[in-house]
Amino acid sequence: SELFVDNITGKTGTSGGAPITLSGDTATLGSGVTFPAGHTIRQSFYSIGEGTLSNNAFPSDDTTPQRSEGTEVWSQAYTPTAAATDLYIRANVKIGETSSLSNAMAVGLFLSSQDDVLVVAQGNEESDAGGGAYIVNYLHAFIDYKMSSWGATERTFSLRSSGAQAYNYHEDYSAYSRGDRYNGKITSSVIITEVA
Repeated sequence: SELFVDNITGKTGTSGGAPITLSGDTATLGSGVTFPAGHTIRQSFYSIGEGTLSNNAFPSDDTTPQRSEGTEVWSQAYTPTAAATDLYIRANVKIGETSSLSNAMAVGLFLSSQDDVLVVAQGNEESDAGGGAYIVNYLHAFIDYKMSSWGATERTFSLRSSGAQAYNYHEDYSAYSRGDRYNGKITSSVIITEVA
């Protein structure tokens, strides 16, 4: 036997309410549906290609990096599904120098609603040819950050670099970092996971 309906609502629900809407073989959950705690509601993946940067740096002191400092590597508008969720942001990006200008690099995660950085990944790695003429400084930055949702309105996340000239460039210890390798297939990513 079969039952054909358009909407399903609870016994005490309103006639216009539709927690579950059916259309053909597709069921759509309404905005009022409550997910159990710890349930992944949505996961969004964003790819970062390669590019060059202005060699702007966060101040080398004990102040909090600001959204007006450094150079933007990536940005993305994001609207949470609800206010009572947690956002887990995981990012990785490789930044480096294209000439001998950088010795310390950092990447900060920012949100458009505030000037202060949310979190910073900082460090410096070197690659050379065992005494070669070029010592390339770079940072493969990893960020893991958890925050509460701000509600179902749009804000923009961004990654800003400090003290770098390029991102996702080929590391070439014979001529500093170069972009003309692997046909632009050196990429990195940001993953945002929303959890009830």
